[in-house]
Amino acid sequence: MAKGVTNFRRLNQIGQSANARFLEALASVQPTHQAVVELDRLSRGRIVGHKRIARLNPVSPDNARLFAAALHGRHLLNGFRNRDLAALLDLHTATTDVRRRRERTSRLIAKLRGHGLIAKVTRSRLYRVTPRGHRLMSALLTFRHVDFPKAFAAAAA
Repeated sequence: MAKGVTNFRRLNQIGQSANARFLEALASVQPTHQAVVELDRLSRGRIVGHKRIARLNPVSPDNARLFAAALHGRHLLNGFRNRDLAALLDLHTATTDVRRRRERTSRLIAKLRGHGLIAKVTRSRLYRVTPRGHRLMSALLTFRHVDFPKAFAAAAA
């Protein structure tokens, strides 16, 4: 889209919707008791339709990297694709075969979608983090990188 005066109304709409999504994401970051209950639900597998969705291990380093990649700031405006997630997870170096890398990333996206942490953008190949996903994944990352080290150090003293 050109950045001329004729497209000013559409550019304004896009900017307002991006700001609204950003503010909604910031509003849901504070971990609460409900977030702890939701994290417990992530630790169990689910069945959606006829498909089984594998459980997520909230303290696993691999899942923490996946959550951090999905919550990356560059995805707030447009969302992310399979290749964006693979690049942030460094799957390019771990798996040399392109087909295997795509399949692995697709399975990770399906797992996040099955647990309701991300949603597909209609008529595109993009995914966005849901408000529930912002709450849960940010609570997990806060626990892993801030709360647990402080509690561990306090217990050791």
